[in-house]
Amino acid sequence: MERLEEPEGDEEIAGDDVPQELTESYGTGVHDVPGFSIGGRTMLNRMQDLNEATPELTGGDIDANYEQANAVGDESVGGTVNTPDMSVVDDLGKAVGLEMSDFNYLHTTEILEQRDDQRWELEPKSSDDYDERQDLEAQEEIL
Repeated sequence: MERLEEPEGDEEIAGDDVPQELTESYGTGVHDVPGFSIGGRTMLNRMQDLNEATPELTGGDIDANYEQANAVGDESVGGTVNTPDMSVVDDLGKAVGLEMSDFNYLHTTEILEQRDDQRWELEPKSSDDYDERQDLEAQEEIL
């Protein structure tokens, strides 16, 4: 069998342009994902480029446009578009920040209240007393 040469440099191979010889063992562990080892972008790299958009926003629906779920919301959890498998409660809960065991009592209100009370830990500027704390820290630095 003739050995194929990999393209030189950081050239990215488009999914439609990959020859059959490169993709025939995809997923078997024999070859890397096309474009993975030659500088191409993978889904992992794409997700790192995105700030807030993840497939979790669409409840695990792989066909939904998760990159626009934050802005538009049609295909996000609770959106107006019907998508398959919208009865997968664990995925839907994860999408809205409500992960819990099947054996726990349903206490969504408490989880959301606790999350909202501690929101400043993730984004300090969102706390109610942010300006006051900044003033106190500035005064302490002067002393």
